[in-house]
Amino acid sequence: MKDLEQLSEERLMQITQQPDSSTIFMYEVRQLARIALATKQAKPVYQIETYSIDEEDKEVWSWNDVDYARYGKHNESHRRVIYTTPQPAHTENVIPDGWKLVPVIALPSQWAAGQKAHNISGINKVDAVYKAMVESAPDVYGFDPALAGSEATVITNYFTPDGYKLVPNELTPEMRDAWDSAPNGEDDDENMRAGYRQMLRAAPKPEAK
Repeated sequence: MKDLEQLSEERLMQITQQPDSSTIFMYEVRQLARIALATKQAKPVYQIETYSIDEEDKEVWSWNDVDYARYGKHNESHRRVIYTTPQPAHTENVIPDGWKLVPVIALPSQWAAGQKAHNISGINKVDAVYKAMVESAPDVYGFDPALAGSEATVITNYFTPDGYKLVPNELTPEMRDAWDSAPNGEDDDENMRAGYRQMLRAAPKPEAK
């Protein structure tokens, strides 16, 4: 289940330990709700194991779906119950290769990564800063094309959570130009914030296929 894969054990533990006043992202609430719903909607499938004799006079065993009455009469060592979960009504969310959802207002960890890249990089400082800030952004996923303000597309079937924007992993020329055109004052931190905002505004959208 895709939703379950996206919620790590560490994150699930954090959610269970957070006080009522803590912030839990709505996309995480939706993911947990879908997992709970899928569990409740799981239906039992009764199976029995039987064998037939093949052309070489060997036993060939296989599992077969049966009704509950036949299941109850079969040998306990050769019967089982499995559960099938209905598929979600929507398509699983897919972030295109080479793209990532990042916060519109960069997190402290992103600023730290950007500053470090700026200080150790050579000529292509803008590219290095952008790449470091994108890579250090937390992984975020969501799917709810009916949600107000969503940016659903026919190619990706994802939505951008509030405060996030989908951007390419690699800086485009237009985004680099946007950085250069951002206000440049005496405060380096504010200059970087302004450049980051300008780059995100200039970020292209995935091409429809």
